[in-house]
Amino acid sequence: MIVEMAASANTADDSDPECGTMPIEAEGAIKEIQFAVAFAELSSKLSRNDNLVYINLQTKEGELFCVELCIQGFRVRLCTVNRSHSIDSSDIINFQFHISILHLMGIEASAFNRFVAALLWYD
Repeated sequence: MIVEMAASANTADDSDPECGTMPIEAEGAIKEIQFAVAFAELSSKLSRNDNLVYINLQTKEGELFCVELCIQGFRVRLCTVNRSHSIDSSDIINFQFHISILHLMGIEASAFNRFVAALLWYD
């Protein structure tokens, strides 16, 4: 079971040519990290639109993330290592945006970073 939080307002500018591509971008991001996580999927519970989507993922070590993707980039909305613990997501929102899902995971999930480094080292 993945922990999900309530969606927030998106401030993307509709005149921007990048607007409207977030579901496609999210599917690409999921494919990019699938090899190094237990699972990753688009949230089916949180509201989404062409400018805002949420990705639920779990690292191989059991860390759960709810990642927001909007025009500003990727950011962690919720992270927990204890799946049975209810967390007030407003207390743990990370306001830092990342340019890619790989960058976000490299910063936020040290085990992911070590896994990818080990793959690169031994290939």
